[in-house]
Amino acid sequence: MAGIYKIGFPAERPQDDAKSEALAHVRRSDSDDVLEIGIIQADEHKAAGEYLVRIVTGQPEPELQPEPSGPPADQLAAEREQLLARLAEIDAQMTGTS
Repeated sequence: MAGIYKIGFPAERPQDDAKSEALAHVRRSDSDDVLEIGIIQADEHKAAGEYLVRIVTGQPEPELQPEPSGPPADQLAAEREQLLARLAEIDAQMTGTS
């Protein structure tokens, strides 16, 4: 079940410990991938002597494959061969070896 979780901890609690505990708590109820984990500590949290661990879960977006831009490789190879043959003809004409 994808979601955004925010779990509060007292400011004196080491953030790495809090992240581990929050992650364990979220994993008990959410089997999706953890997409993001971070700390939120706005002025009001500082004033209250706390911070939040924010965890975002869900399914990662599939990698987008770029659309091919231009002709397929076979077509390019065929065009290259034609150009090389034409270049050889021109070279032969210029050097008189035709």
